[in-house]
Amino acid sequence: MAKTTLREEDADDPLTLANARFEHFLKTQQSIPWALVSTYLDQRAAGKSPQRPQPQTFFGDHGSPRIDA
Repeated sequence: MAKTTLREEDADDPLTLANARFEHFLKTQQSIPWALVSTYLDQRAAGKSPQRPQPQTFFGDHGSPRIDA
């Protein structure tokens, strides 16, 4: 996620953080699909050291992920 400047008192506010993340998504159209996050978290819970999922760029009316060939 791009660096977002939050005031120190807002850093612990989940609503402020969610708004900052959504603003970042609107600017970049990049997000990590839940399926990748879920797999990553399941592997961590199993004691493995998986690579962190990377953001993917989304586009179009239906939020279809871009496929880079």
